[in-house]
Amino acid sequence: MAAQQNDGHIETEFGTMPSDWALSSIGDLGKVVTGSTPSTKHPEYYGGQYKFISPSDLNGSRYLRTSEKSLTREGLSVSRILPSKSVLVSCIGYIGKTGLTADTESATNQQINAIICSDKNDPEFVYHLVTSLAPFIAGRARKTTVPIINKGVFESLPIPLPPLPEQRRIAAVLNAIQDAIAAQEDVIAAARQFKRSLMQRLFTYGPGSEPAETKETEIGEIPAHWEVTELAALCAGDGGAIQTGPFGSQLHAADYVEHGIPTVMPQDMVEGRVSIPNIARIADADHERLAKYHLRVGDVVYARRGDIGRRALVTDDEDGWLCGTGSLFIRPSSPAINSTFLFHFLGKSEVIDYRQNRRRRRPQECAESPVQIHAAPAHDRADSPAVG
Repeated sequence: MAAQQNDGHIETEFGTMPSDWALSSIGDLGKVVTGSTPSTKHPEYYGGQYKFISPSDLNGSRYLRTSEKSLTREGLSVSRILPSKSVLVSCIGYIGKTGLTADTESATNQQINAIICSDKNDPEFVYHLVTSLAPFIAGRARKTTVPIINKGVFESLPIPLPPLPEQRRIAAVLNAIQDAIAAQEDVIAAARQFKRSLMQRLFTYGPGSEPAETKETEIGEIPAHWEVTELAALCAGDGGAIQTGPFGSQLHAADYVEHGIPTVMPQDMVEGRVSIPNIARIADADHERLAKYHLRVGDVVYARRGDIGRRALVTDDEDGWLCGTGSLFIRPSSPAINSTFLFHFLGKSEVIDYRQNRRRRRPQECAESPVQIHAAPAHDRADSPAVG
């Protein structure tokens, strides 16, 4: 029910909107089609040129360009065929993932409802609309073991709907923003690929303008003038440490609080940095009690279980935080190793593979196993890459 205001707007369950907008429903946008799955008893249905879309293919891009599975013409003929610019919404399991079909003909499985817009509505606007309403849509799901919104409920969901010219203007603005974000993500992806290539070159041939002579080691080729040593040896002096986080009776689930000192666990290590949106916290008293697990600037905090490639370099922002359960920190004491170099070195694919092969060892034993660390010319360390 909408309440009329005096300023040309109306109040709705979606908030204030212009009075020339309508409160409509998804079913009024066009035809809603629930997908289906051709029988897997017919292998001739699969492996063709037509996309067969499932929720896992809806990856945040506006148009769906690829799909994990595909159908032959025969498989498509027994499916519910969708035209291009059909708006896709996942309605079973992970509810609210969205996308637009790019091909003239494609199909989805039964987890997806598709909206084939009438000529009174702009498909790209509808895509942005249902994307923005994803939490609202998910909130209307039937609470079962697997959340689900059936076709009838989906069609009845209320939506704010502007006139077609405004739909097109809104879609154009949001498309431009989304395209700019996608372009930036492409730049970031290219930079990450360049970093991987640069790391491979630096850790194989050194930072000099001419490639250094190399030697083979347990984890691949390295410059011949780099030493092979144990990580533990570089942390054995005064002030150094390889320390696992608290576990067992030292820290219980009930000890975590809403406001307190952050505790860095493996899931908090994202792209080489500590991510805080979902970080666990402990009270000041527990933080003081667990002083041996405090992190310092320059420590490398490392996942000791799960994805052991996860790591982060501790900065001023994380100084004094707690090394959490499932993590360990590495604090070099030797002047022969630079923390930033060590952080990047531990991200090398050969090092991760090396440690994965030993992951059944106790963490301390794994940390003390031989790894290839250069402890030689200082100019090599100074020139090592310092990128995130």
